[in-house]
Amino acid sequence: MEEKNLAVLRKDLFNVLLEYKKSMTNELTETLIRESKALYAEKAAQLRLVEEHIAQTMKSEIVGDNIIREMPLNTPNFMHIPLDFLGFCLVHIVE
Repeated sequence: MEEKNLAVLRKDLFNVLLEYKKSMTNELTETLIRESKALYAEKAAQLRLVEEHIAQTMKSEIVGDNIIREMPLNTPNFMHIPLDFLGFCLVHIVE
């Protein structure tokens, strides 16, 4: 019964969104859209270069008591290492 009610609510929401979509207009000019896409691509390329530089220069190291910074290029099977608290800092979680 709950699934049916949820499906009905989703259908009603979808219909409401369709009504709003009909009234929406795109007021952005083609020039602005092109410039935005170019700027986004430029920023993404810069970020990719920075991330590659960090990945190549950073090494796995001990940075504190029982704290080890593991880097993907220097650690075999990096993606299979189990992380406590999904890699989040316990101090920040508690705060």
